[in-house]
Amino acid sequence: MKRRLHSLADQLRIEIPGSGFRTCIDTVPIFERELAGLAGLGWQAKNTMIIHPKLGSYFLLGVVATTLDLTPLPDQWLPTDHCGTCTRCIEACPTNAITPYSVDASRCISYLTIEQRGEIDPAFHRAIGDWMYGCDICQEVCPHNSAREDESQVNIAYTPRTQYLDVLEVLSWTAPDRTLAFQSSPMKRANLAMIKRNAVIAAGNALRERERPELKTRIQAIADDQAEPELVRHTARSVLTSFFS
Repeated sequence: MKRRLHSLADQLRIEIPGSGFRTCIDTVPIFERELAGLAGLGWQAKNTMIIHPKLGSYFLLGVVATTLDLTPLPDQWLPTDHCGTCTRCIEACPTNAITPYSVDASRCISYLTIEQRGEIDPAFHRAIGDWMYGCDICQEVCPHNSAREDESQVNIAYTPRTQYLDVLEVLSWTAPDRTLAFQSSPMKRANLAMIKRNAVIAAGNALRERERPELKTRIQAIADDQAEPELVRHTARSVLTSFFS
């Protein structure tokens, strides 16, 4: 998608000389969801995602910023809000981060695991479950993301992936391991300390489900390992205190 946006911008520079164009995908501080709604791509749902009438919310928003004067779409061309009385996303959120058309980032699992650089409040550990990076629960329960008769409308590049990270493996990662695993992936947004912090929390939650001595042993080793980042060691100590004291 990034290459397509760059190609589009290059073509526009040729066809409209003298105008400026810049592309981005979730890398600059732009309210792209609000702009996408104003551009007629969909409506902003109760979980704040943009929902396309045919594609649901499983797609990426690419931005082309320009110096051109653009005419806004007439209101009657903008998609209608079809959330109606549905509150599935609100009810399904494990941390109660969603209120109608608003998300409290300080409670959102996606924000906590991807954006927050420091400690995650232990009060949210259990709710995070096995999410080591991000969270799609509010999208998974959305009726507009249900199976469709015309599957050709769904872009295969944005369908859910079936590859998962092994929590025990992540707990032993070095910096080169992370770099290799996240090569050409937006998951590189989480640095090594962050992804291992998340893995420690996920490992603790896994131990709530069943006994896994190798996970417990690894968490205990991390808590005492001075070579580990303080963030990871502190999270390990917090997990051990909460679950095993």
